[in-house]
Amino acid sequence: ATMALSPRLLTRFTPGDRWQLFAGYGRGFRTPEARAFTQPQTAAADEDLSRFQGGRSTMTLTDNVEVGGRVQPTPRVDVGVATFGTWIGRESVFDHVSGFNIELSSTRRLGAEADIVLHATQWLELGGDITYAHARFVESGNPIPGAPPLVVSTKATVLHPRGFRAGVRWFLLGRRPLSYGATAGVATVIDANVGYRYRWFQVDLSIDNLLGLD
Repeated sequence: ATMALSPRLLTRFTPGDRWQLFAGYGRGFRTPEARAFTQPQTAAADEDLSRFQGGRSTMTLTDNVEVGGRVQPTPRVDVGVATFGTWIGRESVFDHVSGFNIELSSTRRLGAEADIVLHATQWLELGGDITYAHARFVESGNPIPGAPPLVVSTKATVLHPRGFRAGVRWFLLGRRPLSYGATAGVATVIDANVGYRYRWFQVDLSIDNLLGLD
């Protein structure tokens, strides 16, 4: 049997009615990949499958640190900023040539995030978020395939007292590195949802990628 401790530590400090500071640490883990127990059924004669043939299954440990604060300059405005770091013992990267997730060496993600929430009315909330991350392999310093340096999102949420609710969320992924030196272009997606609740009855409809963008 494989076991791992996953401690979580969080502290908060409120120097004033409108200010809040926080810091946190957590250790997580990723369970062994399914490829540790399977292998491709067919392969070319000269293809080396040794890296897909399993071996002893182990969990990958991750360490996460976050430090930040929030301020509410007015009852209708809430602003937050934070810096973070994430360390992964063995990065799992999808290899589109072989069609498998491949475990590589350790990685490090350092970045910052800022968000703002506007309580426009009692039932309407607007928000925006921007995140920057510097994601690299620890030993080589190479970028992590698939990890976007920049993510931007905005949202609008309606929670009407009569039970109606709706929301729309738009987010943008910046250009991101891929395997074999390739680079993915900017991607943008819009999601939407509507719903209604009356006492014990509730119905919801969610649409992902509303505009069908690639």
